[in-house]
Amino acid sequence: MEVVASKQDFPIYRRSRSNLCESPRLSRGFTYGNYATWAALTPLIFGFVKRFPFERARWLRGSLIYGAASVFFAVMHVFVAATLAGFILGPTSPIALVSNLAMANLHLNVIIFGGVAGAGYAIEYYRLYQERRLRAADLEALLAKPSVPM
Repeated sequence: MEVVASKQDFPIYRRSRSNLCESPRLSRGFTYGNYATWAALTPLIFGFVKRFPFERARWLRGSLIYGAASVFFAVMHVFVAATLAGFILGPTSPIALVSNLAMANLHLNVIIFGGVAGAGYAIEYYRLYQERRLRAADLEALLAKPSVPM
């Protein structure tokens, strides 16, 4: 997967600076930078999922909120990745870099946000399941004890 992602990402950065030589090593650096950016955004997304739970009763409101959040986090990823690429590439046109990254990765970033948010929901539901299971075990223990001494 890394090789495929590297080959996909490198031309985007190459177009933003004409004198950049093609280097698979540099390309892997950009790919790992994308992964690191999503790793840094993951706690923020998990916090968002915890703060704004998606409920069946308000699915339209939740869809709008999560749609706006997915675009926000996707754009945030583009700007962070462009900033990191600017440090790696040196002087380059930031507008060209951001526009190239946005055109190539924005839709993918929205999908990745959905996956990370889904993982956050899975973790939250697992925590709720464990809490309910613990509460049920406590209630069973209470029922097993005789309340009136004989």
